[in-house]
Amino acid sequence: MRKQKLSQTLKKAYKAIKKIGHKERRVVDDILHKMSRAIVNEASTSDSMIVLGDLKGIRRNGKGKVFKRKINNGFPYHKLSQYMEYKARWLGIKVLKISERDTSKTCHKCGHRGLRVGSLFKCPKCGYQCHADYN
Repeated sequence: MRKQKLSQTLKKAYKAIKKIGHKERRVVDDILHKMSRAIVNEASTSDSMIVLGDLKGIRRNGKGKVFKRKINNGFPYHKLSQYMEYKARWLGIKVLKISERDTSKTCHKCGHRGLRVGSLFKCPKCGYQCHADYN
């Protein structure tokens, strides 16, 4: 009798946890849809293309347990990029995926490799200077 009662209690608890998890997933999906719609709308109104960073292999680099936990449990980048891609395809907006390697060290004006000192970027070829994150 006790085992049966314990089994029923565990089943109810499992159902409650599952229900909460599904609600959280629906909320996250809703937020991702709204974010992707805003990005695609902005690209549409400014007649732009969307460029996404190709993050393949980010989980494999040896940055430690804390970093891996943040990546795995954090922001669902892949799902957001999928949402943006299909919504952009509907409107005929081009979506590019590029490697993010050395993007903060390459001048976006002339394509030459520049110097990054802290948050400042300087291009020795064309003389362009700006905040490294903006570049």
